[in-house]
Amino acid sequence: MERRIWSCAGWDAAWYPYSFLPANREGAVCYLEYLQKHRSEWDAVVTCGPSDALDVLTVRAQDQSFDVIGRRDETLPFVSLPGGWEAYWGTRSPNLRKNLRSLANRASREGLVCRSVTAESDVEALLARLFDLHQIRWADRGQQSRYRPGTRRRSFLEALVASLESEGEVWLPHLMAGASVVAVALCFLDGPRTLYYLPTFDPAWSDLSPGKLLLHEVIRSSAERGGTEVDLGPGRDVYKTWWATGERRHGRMLLSKGDPAVWCRYAAEPALRRAGVKAARVVLRHDAIHRHLPTRLRGFADRGIS
Repeated sequence: MERRIWSCAGWDAAWYPYSFLPANREGAVCYLEYLQKHRSEWDAVVTCGPSDALDVLTVRAQDQSFDVIGRRDETLPFVSLPGGWEAYWGTRSPNLRKNLRSLANRASREGLVCRSVTAESDVEALLARLFDLHQIRWADRGQQSRYRPGTRRRSFLEALVASLESEGEVWLPHLMAGASVVAVALCFLDGPRTLYYLPTFDPAWSDLSPGKLLLHEVIRSSAERGGTEVDLGPGRDVYKTWWATGERRHGRMLLSKGDPAVWCRYAAEPALRRAGVKAARVVLRHDAIHRHLPTRLRGFADRGIS
């Protein structure tokens, strides 16, 4: 029997007509009432939302005999810009400000300049360049890019950018060295908020920290256009702590009606797969094996080591 899975993708339900995103405690209650009303139309529902809203939803869903499967929470750091650029930049550490001044001077001497999209025709070319640089950077680590040609992630982003471009909600700031793009970030504009979604750069320019220069430009430009926030995306990466002024908790989970097939597919199978990957990495990291591994397998074995 084919299961009917209602799904939610991404952080912002406004982007997706068939998404479900309880935004707060009251929204969680309304959301569950809606699912109860349409209970006969679904077998499982993928649900995203702020962690505090999902906490309420989890308790109420279990009270109503729904199963909660695969709850995962992430930290989303953000930059708040209520007072504009100068007010924000003055709160950053002296070391960061000094480092950026030094990097900017070096970049200027090397001929690096920051640009934004100037024509609709540039968007497609810049997006293609972003994917190329992403592949180059991950290959440099001995791993495959998640955005290589033919992947679902790449196709999704290409379709999303195409649909939002005409609304002025796509921004691709980039660094140029002569005629070559050496760093680019895919950002989405949601009113006064900037979503810093996917940055990447050419590893050949790593000495100039192009990612740091590009994020500096994104935050500064966002503030100067009247923006109030830059969302740095999920994950508590070290570099984000240099820039962030706060963070949110955001979660994702699956609601089901106790269907064993849904539990096996979305809870048991992923758990077994993660355990298998973990065990494989332990074996491949053994000294007698690791030194003989090809680059790609070495990258797989080393992934996750801090």
